[in-house]
Amino acid sequence: MMDDNDHEHSDEMTLVTPFWIDTDGYTDRDRLMFCCGVEFQMVRMSLAHGEEFSRPIHAENESRLRMLCAMAKRPCEIVQVNDQWSSLEVGPNLEEGRQ
Repeated sequence: MMDDNDHEHSDEMTLVTPFWIDTDGYTDRDRLMFCCGVEFQMVRMSLAHGEEFSRPIHAENESRLRMLCAMAKRPCEIVQVNDQWSSLEVGPNLEEGRQ
């Protein structure tokens, strides 16, 4: 387990809990949906930090992530790269500076 000091200086990401989806028990669709769920959570955590960010996303996740950004009042742009991948760009919180 990494402590906070190790985390600050590490460029490597690791799983907190391992998972096994590359077995015969899962279909390709099952694997994709699992990955999309993990991706959704990662975007949700990035939105909570409030900063602008961009990242590749699965094309399957476009509408869910667009709705998530809208709920967080964050502007986003999604550009499809190919049949499987898109690029998500998220702007700053729309509510900041308004009062």
